[in-house]
Amino acid sequence: MRREGRRVLNRTLDGIGQGEAVEHMPRTAIAVHWRKSLSDSEMAMLSGQWLAIPARDEFSPDDLIEMRL
Repeated sequence: MRREGRRVLNRTLDGIGQGEAVEHMPRTAIAVHWRKSLSDSEMAMLSGQWLAIPARDEFSPDDLIEMRL
């Protein structure tokens, strides 16, 4: 991905979540998945129904734990 594209994605997540943004872009993909962990205050805003959804985003597509999140 080009540098300017990464800058735009980082600016999009600026002020959202905590920690660094993590990029995932499969070799055959036409899209990129850019994510960050939610902050404690963002987690506190989620409903019980939302929190009941089983977490899956802590793992990469190869089922390894994503340690940066």
